[in-house]
Amino acid sequence: MTKDEVMDQCRQQQHHQASDDEDTNDGLLLFDMPCFIVLASDGLWDVISNQEAVDMVELVIQKFDPNQGNDWEEGVAFQEAAEMLTKEAYARGSTDNIGVCVVAIE
Repeated sequence: MTKDEVMDQCRQQQHHQASDDEDTNDGLLLFDMPCFIVLASDGLWDVISNQEAVDMVELVIQKFDPNQGNDWEEGVAFQEAAEMLTKEAYARGSTDNIGVCVVAIE
């Protein structure tokens, strides 16, 4: 996939999720979740599914909600997410090398 195709797919997914959440967010405005990719070695993927990794990264990024005065754009959220995934893979007993990088796609 090209970068543009990945960005389009990410935006479509965000739009779909926002539409699903409209009935349940009680009028709160949701901030735009940044598009990202998780690059990792087998040490992560042997013990954590793709969806689990995405969910964990989103949890970390949500702590950096710009509407709350926090800013994920400086990369701290992505570093924290990568560290969390690494620690989780280790805690789940991964016996392979664990290397994780979470990258924002802009």
